[in-house]
Amino acid sequence: FFKQKTAYEIHERLVGSEMCIRDRFMLFNPNARFDKILTSAAGWFTVLDNTIQFPYGLNNSILTQEPPLSNNSYLIDILSKNHIIQVGTLDNDPNFPGLRHNEFADAQGLHRVDRAIHFYNQAQNFAQTNSLSFNWTLNIINGLSHNTGDSIEYGCDLIFN
Repeated sequence: FFKQKTAYEIHERLVGSEMCIRDRFMLFNPNARFDKILTSAAGWFTVLDNTIQFPYGLNNSILTQEPPLSNNSYLIDILSKNHIIQVGTLDNDPNFPGLRHNEFADAQGLHRVDRAIHFYNQAQNFAQTNSLSFNWTLNIINGLSHNTGDSIEYGCDLIFN
């Protein structure tokens, strides 16, 4: 199946949106082939800011070893990809078990909804400031909590329909 495709769609929820965005796929894999990527209910994000220490920002990451971020061809490509950031309006519990809290994560917001909005807005502002194409979507689903089953259903609809 994958041998015949040049790109694939990804919904990352079960093993962690953070891993999909940051560590494994989107931000640090320049050869990643995907048509769409959906990150859902991430606990925190790696923002496109080289003044914030990795892993919460890009300072001391492989991306800051390249030209300035605004001229980084890989980052330009990432911003132009179809990336859907999904979060439910009820995923707003700052005391949700396992939700990370420290000065860097909390600077993004105190719960998943605020952190998703912060990540999207920061990336959009970066793209606009540098006159770059931006093809990301923020999808806030009314009434959705941090429920894996519902999240997958909405995610699959966004990716495949």
